[in-house]
Amino acid sequence: METTTISRIGEKTGQAATVRGWIYTPRSSGKIRFLIVRDGTGYLQAVVAKAEVDPPVWEEAGKATQESSLEVTGTVREEPRAPGGYEMSASKVEILGSSENYPITPKEHGVDFLMSNRHLWLRSSRQHAILRVRSELEQGIADFFYERGYVRIDSPILTPAACEGTSTLFETQYTEEEKAYLSQSGQLYLEPAAAAFGKVYCFGPTFRAEKSKTRRHLREFWMVEPEVAFLEIEGLMDLAEDFVCSLTARVLERCQEDLKRLERDTARLEAVRKPFPRFNYRDALEILRKKGFQVSFGDDFGAEEETALAADFDRPIMVTRYPASIKAFYMQPDPKDPEVVLGLDMLAPEGYGEIIGGSQRVHDHDLLLSRIRQHDLPLEAFQWYLDLRKYGSFPHSGFGMGLERFVAWMCGVPHLRETIPYPRMLYQIYPSPRPPLYFCSLLLYDSGMKGTISSTGQFTVPKSVRTRYALEPGTEIEFELREDGALLRKKRSDRHPIWDAIGSLKGKFRWPKGIPHSVDAYIDYVRGGSYEELTGRKPPVRRKK
Repeated sequence: METTTISRIGEKTGQAATVRGWIYTPRSSGKIRFLIVRDGTGYLQAVVAKAEVDPPVWEEAGKATQESSLEVTGTVREEPRAPGGYEMSASKVEILGSSENYPITPKEHGVDFLMSNRHLWLRSSRQHAILRVRSELEQGIADFFYERGYVRIDSPILTPAACEGTSTLFETQYTEEEKAYLSQSGQLYLEPAAAAFGKVYCFGPTFRAEKSKTRRHLREFWMVEPEVAFLEIEGLMDLAEDFVCSLTARVLERCQEDLKRLERDTARLEAVRKPFPRFNYRDALEILRKKGFQVSFGDDFGAEEETALAADFDRPIMVTRYPASIKAFYMQPDPKDPEVVLGLDMLAPEGYGEIIGGSQRVHDHDLLLSRIRQHDLPLEAFQWYLDLRKYGSFPHSGFGMGLERFVAWMCGVPHLRETIPYPRMLYQIYPSPRPPLYFCSLLLYDSGMKGTISSTGQFTVPKSVRTRYALEPGTEIEFELREDGALLRKKRSDRHPIWDAIGSLKGKFRWPKGIPHSVDAYIDYVRGGSYEELTGRKPPVRRKK
């Protein structure tokens, strides 16, 4: 029998259908087995009644464990209480691939554990919904620009120079004599294309060697960047406004089930309508001062300032005309106020911060040349970029929008790590068979000692600590961390009292969920944030009575 996707199972109401997928959750109630099946398009409850099927079918259904792949055949009927609104009375069940001891069970798990199993976590309903919203947005972005006559240009990933500053560059060895860098933005390569096609955009991966571990930062993310010839700052703000409204409306229309699964308050998204409030930077400073912020001209806005500025509005706001000293070299100065540039940042409500950054570009050759020199950038690397201002220069503007930040806002997700299939953050590149240990803190409650484990495998006792083990300040102990989280001495001959301290703690306190507990001391993995940053809670560790 031909298979049917769960998203179209309603078309088979009253008829027999066959579905292939995976067991999301199995449960049994005496002589009835309930199999929640997922196939990537939706969820379907298959009911196997012992009295209505042959014994082999009943036994086969009993083998259906979480995430087993299977084929199930039966009659479809409407059932409002079931996931998706339909239910199948199964007559045949065939397990195609077994799944024993699937690690991500319905119980609560810690973020570190889930991120270490990201390749499996993608199957969970919440992650599934977030990535479906992401997919819809990606298609919406392409449709928005295609319908308006834009040409898509694929900007290179390897570049010879910085676009957004040299402090966040990923360096590669391009040839024996020459270095190259992973792209921070496709913008510089879009500007020549705008001279050829008028309206262009690029959409692809972008890399920033961010030192930050905040919820708003990734080291690899996807960015969409339009660039338009003869467009000036006011027109750019209109374009950004239309773009955001179009994408938001699309998510509300086409991702209703996903938003419902995420428990997203859609009323907040329905409020996203034109016009968006617009402020210049100097006005924004006054607003922040009234809210108690100590800010002055030339200060860049961080997460707290962005949140405060957008807090009074139910839709995004646009802040324009930032000081030239804190913006990129290619931004056009305001002819009425040369201290500021014709740039904009769009800030989302609900604390999601900047989602779009853009500007009108410098189109005067000599001014651009002076800006390149002011920023101490290698002139030879930008000679081709200067050429654009020598051969038919023209006013032009563009912006960039990080897809992950927009997805987070649409889904109501607090951290970007869930908005991309495989997030790349500071000290994290996974999934990997063994979770890497970077900067950790080891807290020994018996001794009252606190120290720091470095990535080189050394435990250093701070000078401020005095313990009953009389450890000398600055003492370093070599260790190994086993895959299951056990902390081991590197040398069997090491008789340092620290190991006695670790050994004395076995079973004396309760471990947080999701944290490996074969270690006899609490290890807080700082992988994108401390335990408290990741969960919003203090580690629930109890002292020895």
